[in-house]
Amino acid sequence: MNQEEKIKQFIENIYSNSQYNFNDSRYPEVTLTYAQTLDGFISGKPNTPPLLISGKESMLMTHCLRNKNEAIMIGIGTVLNDNPQLNVRQLTGFNNGGNVHNPQPVILDSKLRFPLDCKLLKNYREYKSKIEQKVEGYEKLTEIKPPIIFVNENQYDKTKAEILINYNVEINILKNDNNNNNNNNNNGSSLDITKVLSILKSKYNIHSVMVEGGAQVIRTFLVNASLIQHIIITIGPFFIGNGVKAVGDTIEKSELSETSESLPRLENTQSFTLGQDIIIIGQPVLSS
Repeated sequence: MNQEEKIKQFIENIYSNSQYNFNDSRYPEVTLTYAQTLDGFISGKPNTPPLLISGKESMLMTHCLRNKNEAIMIGIGTVLNDNPQLNVRQLTGFNNGGNVHNPQPVILDSKLRFPLDCKLLKNYREYKSKIEQKVEGYEKLTEIKPPIIFVNENQYDKTKAEILINYNVEINILKNDNNNNNNNNNNGSSLDITKVLSILKSKYNIHSVMVEGGAQVIRTFLVNASLIQHIIITIGPFFIGNGVKAVGDTIEKSELSETSESLPRLENTQSFTLGQDIIIIGQPVLSS
């Protein structure tokens, strides 16, 4: 059994032991995962090149997690700063007829700042063109899905939305609820994450979502920990001294959800080394 197969089997064990039941839940099964340095930073300072924290073995695990989950969620900040592809290109069989799949990209983008030249859209359009033209080897290509984007009512550019819709991007418009003062509408994204998850299940029948960042999205989920079934954190063995943390130095009372007085702790934890990195896995529980 090679390393990829071992990691896939380990991930299967995580999900097979989950207490989550799709039919009993309002939302998909959520896995929050991110990488951080020893001093807790998930990226460098804003407007700096992406910080590579995970080693090659941990990155392989990330691609295995993407393959396991039906959708992958990020905030618009990650799109603008990192221009990610969110695919499973490191897995055996990618674009070669293998039994792997790219997750459905889900973008939290309240003001629709989504760039028309980003890799997520470019890769989809190139894939679609190859399929339509039946270029050599098109049958073996791993499917690429156009992004699903969530925006806030009256905050987005409708002309830009029409352009994206013509590219088969789906735009979901959330109504602002001025009477909702809990954290679901705060933390930068200004999108009600419970509404987002509910739509992903009811409209798209998505069973599982991998939340990959960035900082505002991670923070939103951590302060609404009842929405999460699994947390997987990769710790790179180095310090950077400054940058962006998943959780800042302080948490304001107004940021916390109505069901929690603090950030979650983890139960049923596992930790192990993968290459030079440390991996911590657990199930979040709210402090009593």
